[in-house]
Amino acid sequence: MTSAPVRLYAVVAAVLVFFVAWAVVAAHPWQRRTAAPDPRVAQLQALRLRLSRQSIEVQRVLDRRFAAYAAALQERRRTIALVQALNGRAAQAAAQPVSLPAAAPLPMVSALPAVTATRTS
Repeated sequence: MTSAPVRLYAVVAAVLVFFVAWAVVAAHPWQRRTAAPDPRVAQLQALRLRLSRQSIEVQRVLDRRFAAYAAALQERRRTIALVQALNGRAAQAAAQPVSLPAAAPLPMVSALPAVTATRTS
């Protein structure tokens, strides 16, 4: 075994066998996997379920609020359009000349009684 390529193949094979053996030992294939589940995992799963239910309820509330908002917005837009239409008609009516009848002269009314002046000197 004096040949260099044979020695190289032997070293590579030995390293390969070493790492395969290491992986097998690290995997512990002889142990049973029926150990009790970690309580932290169970808590996390319960938390995930609770948050999922809460998110569904929150989404329902948001959907109801948005539907109410959309209905109120539509009603407000209708009201704005009606007011603008009425304002447009009022502006058109104000732009047309209006002829008023001539007013009769008003009588003069005095709140003080007539004064008679007498002079004394």
